[in-house]
Amino acid sequence: MDGDGDNKNEIREESNYYPFGLKHKGYNNVITGRDHKYGFGGKELNDELGLNWHDFGWRNYDATTAKWMNIDNLAEKIYSFSPYNYVQNSPLLRIDPDGLTDYKINRKTGAVEQVGDANDDPDRVLKSNRKGKVKYKKNGNAKVAFGDIEKGILKDGQNLKEGGTAIEVGGKGQPTEKGVEAFALRLSGYVGTEIGGAYLSLGDSKNTTHITIGGYTKNDFQNTKSYGLSAFRDYVSSVEEFTSSIKGFFHTHPGDGGQISNSDRLVPSNPDVNTRDAALKLNPSLRFFLITRPVNGGSFPLKIDYTKGYIKRY
Repeated sequence: MDGDGDNKNEIREESNYYPFGLKHKGYNNVITGRDHKYGFGGKELNDELGLNWHDFGWRNYDATTAKWMNIDNLAEKIYSFSPYNYVQNSPLLRIDPDGLTDYKINRKTGAVEQVGDANDDPDRVLKSNRKGKVKYKKNGNAKVAFGDIEKGILKDGQNLKEGGTAIEVGGKGQPTEKGVEAFALRLSGYVGTEIGGAYLSLGDSKNTTHITIGGYTKNDFQNTKSYGLSAFRDYVSSVEEFTSSIKGFFHTHPGDGGQISNSDRLVPSNPDVNTRDAALKLNPSLRFFLITRPVNGGSFPLKIDYTKGYIKRY
């Protein structure tokens, strides 16, 4: 804004692209004199050796030929397209900003693997067969086991069945506490067993900074054996810090297939209450929650505090 109160707009950079990402020639200029390499799709242009490829993380893209320089990981699923095609030749309808973002979870081993094209939507878990291959519809689209998973929960190479995982929550770019709870419940229904976890707070924070999800290898549909606390040990430097960080525990009651009636699904079981009572004797400040589906609509998931009260059931 100048002295007379008039607005002044300064064009710092102008870039124009064809749909497949090739830059228009003849009228693009770097106004500031600074060469900004992040352009088409927000990805870095690698001009080393004169390649001029866009670095998408998982693959390199050549806008001149509108092709990947690496074979698509799902090329064998759609034979009508070249294995080097970019967004199935539909750049106005599809994007591929980061490479692989959907996931599959091997029910037998618990292994997590990224698959599929990238998108800005919440993550999804795709259905897979006994051999770990993703299932597809006749139109070529992958079948989805469950979705609405907040970014930052699933990672390539995880194993959800063995050990456990610790997830940072509540910060910028991190999933929410509720998002992790929702994922744990959906995963619980998918693998057919209870899943437990813990709430932890580092330092002087009054809010939950981490949530652990325990491995479910020893769990069954009415018992939780692991809360994944071992996965949090890398975040602390002493036993005292580890112990003081633990604020509470949760476990799921999926009941998706009618295995448990609502009257039992909505209250802790006898083992749940016994575990709670034993833990409260050691630390009376702990809190305990049951994560399940709401009965008649309402916010998903339903979170029930059973730190006090509740009659033992089944």
